[in-house]
Amino acid sequence: MFEIRHFRLIDALNRTGTVSAAARELGYSQPAISQQIKQLEKEAATPLVLREGRRTRLTQAGEVFLHYGAQAIEAATRAKTEIDLIAGLRGGALTLAAFPSAAATIVPLALASFKAKHPGVDVRLVEADATTAVADLRAGRIDVAVIAQFYSPGSPPRPAEEDWMWRTILEEDVYVALPEHHPAASSRVVALHDLADAPWIAGCEECRANLFEAASAADFVPNIALETDDYVALQRLAALELGVALIPQLMVAAARVDPTLRFKAISPARLRRVSTVSTSTTLRIPGVVQLLDALREAAMTIEAQGIGHYK
Repeated sequence: MFEIRHFRLIDALNRTGTVSAAARELGYSQPAISQQIKQLEKEAATPLVLREGRRTRLTQAGEVFLHYGAQAIEAATRAKTEIDLIAGLRGGALTLAAFPSAAATIVPLALASFKAKHPGVDVRLVEADATTAVADLRAGRIDVAVIAQFYSPGSPPRPAEEDWMWRTILEEDVYVALPEHHPAASSRVVALHDLADAPWIAGCEECRANLFEAASAADFVPNIALETDDYVALQRLAALELGVALIPQLMVAAARVDPTLRFKAISPARLRRVSTVSTSTTLRIPGVVQLLDALREAAMTIEAQGIGHYK
């Protein structure tokens, strides 16, 4: 198989016209250059260089080799330049997946910090739930994911992939959203069982699963009156007394829709863990560690605003 050094050899012979001049330019002895020509022509199965006294010229096959060799040298040079940019965090691209309320709170802070330090690195953001993000990481479609997992105190969630790098960056409380005139709106903590007969607004698939788990712990099955994946719509529906809903702190921070809406702690309590996830493969990509650090620092900033608990 031809190598870049072979293309450089033929290029030097074409430009200098002699074996001795090509040898000096490439830093080899004349016998070494002659041996390389011999080996290359054996690989090509045809003469590439003709000697006319001390001068050399390319055969027709040599001209073809020179033409494509120039393209190969140019491509190799461009590749080296781009690789150097990526390795030095002056270029390249990363893909980050995040669930919607993280994409509206933690992620913007992280990306602003990351881009300020590494303006040449492009970061593409896609929204994805935990199931989709894990699948995309496994398939190599994304480099980093921000994932949310609901759970009950004392029963923390297990990583979906044990050998990946999971870093918890925030723990947030799950509230119940109530219209201001609801009988439980003045309570400090609302017992979910007291809302067993209330119409419920179900959110995204993961939020809906959280609602059913929370209701099961309180010994009732929720009456789902309305469903929406939009946490802004969910708050508006609750504010207009069309139902009650469970809502994590980040959803409230992302968009406080109606000042009359009340957000109350619940019993039994529910929590949501926010984690960054990467793989052993993506951790080797320049910029991934720096992006993970930026996400962790952004979570610390969010926590300092009274939202969740930084881990």
